[in-house]
Amino acid sequence: MKNFAVCLLTLVCISTPLFAQELTTAQVMAKLDEKAKVFTSLEATLGNTQVTADVKAPKKSGKVFIKMDNGVPRILWDVTEPKTDKTTYLIEKGRFVAWDRVKNAVTRKQIDANSDLLQLLVIGFGVPNATLSKNYAAEVKGKQSVAGVQAVVLELKSITAATARFPKITLFLDPNAWTPLRTRIVEKGAIAGDYFDYEYSDIKLNKGVQDSVYNVKFPK
Repeated sequence: MKNFAVCLLTLVCISTPLFAQELTTAQVMAKLDEKAKVFTSLEATLGNTQVTADVKAPKKSGKVFIKMDNGVPRILWDVTEPKTDKTTYLIEKGRFVAWDRVKNAVTRKQIDANSDLLQLLVIGFGVPNATLSKNYAAEVKGKQSVAGVQAVVLELKSITAATARFPKITLFLDPNAWTPLRTRIVEKGAIAGDYFDYEYSDIKLNKGVQDSVYNVKFPK
């Protein structure tokens, strides 16, 4: 028993400096770049909460599927909660479609499939440093508990007109997987304390997403 206690104490003494050492911004960015280089797909549960004047709107939640197609993301987010706001969002092949399944109303828009802004929709998963650094200045802001995990907080501030609509994005990164547990977005013109939170859970990374997932039959 005494030998066990000595071994445990030795391990603690050896390990403490490693865990106490905080990663620099450059090191965190390097971790994200490593993930981006091998990112092919994501399947997860995505929850969205809008906070206005410190008041939280009802949380939207549903399955999200992301697949990279020749470097361009194909995204499907199927909101199933709350029951009063069931909406399917599809982004692929230069188009954006939103289907409000409660009102049976469809909105369609054309988008630039090669824009940096579209790439930033997969921020924290598949955005290389070259794109990220061109549009945002990054800084590590310590750690914060998210879903029981001491997440690394990375703050991104817009430095280009292309991303000015989202002047600040904060990533709460899982230090084991180096993927976002939460992404907080502040829109241009928002008053202090207003933001959107996107939270990821049940994450399946690079497990593949079938093309049939995106074959949604929208009303005409």
